Amino acid sequence: MEPVTLFETREILVPFDIGDCRLIPGCAGDLGEPVEAFMTLYAVAAASTTHIAGPSDLSRITRAVRSKEEALAFVRLFTSPRSHFLFDKQQAILDLVVAGIDARQPGEVSGEVARRLSLPAVRCVEAAGAFEIERCLVRAHDAVTARTVLLRSERVFADGGYALASERVLGSLTPDEVAMPLYE
Repeated sequence: MEPVTLFETREILVPFDIGDCRLIPGCAGDLGEPVEAFMTLYAVAAASTTHIAGPSDLSRITRAVRSKEEALAFVRLFTSPRSHFLFDKQQAILDLVVAGIDARQPGEVSGEVARRLSLPAVRCVEAAGAFEIERCLVRAHDAVTARTVLLRSERVFADGGYALASERVLGSLTPDEVAMPLYE
């Protein structure tokens, strides 16, 4: 296994219980430019460093999710503009957010675009020991093709478990209709 360089000043704080672990971005092997293309996430505890590749890995270190806010923070870790690049390197998947007039921040669309696609608001309800979440995401494969708008249903369990319930395509957007991150 290659040595891991951890960027401890970039620690990601989460509201749900991960015990004595800290979530630290890092890089295995050589670092290049843009830095985001080489970074991944690690759970760091006293005696171990564990790569967090996705929700199932995060579930293994999560002890408890106690509220809707914590459940949303769990799923948004993988789709937030601040951290999505730590996971899927083949495509960007971001939370879709309805902005005021113009879409300026990553993942934002205008109110006009949201109405055209009939985008539902984020929904999170507690039911039977789990938080059921439904949210819109945008997927971009590259800088020039259309972006796919998805409606994803997920469950985050009180013990930190995770399940993708369903995902379906709601439509597509042109690159000028949704702001996506730029890494230089």
